[in-house]
Amino acid sequence: LLFKLNRPVEVATRGYSFIISFSKALSLHE
Repeated sequence: LLFKLNRPVEVATRGYSFIISFSKALSLHE
């Protein structure tokens, strides 16, 4: 159960950091 719970958190963290870096790149372009 803990393994199943840990995986979505890891995916969410990677997606969150990806969105942050993406928004940073967008703000740099503007």
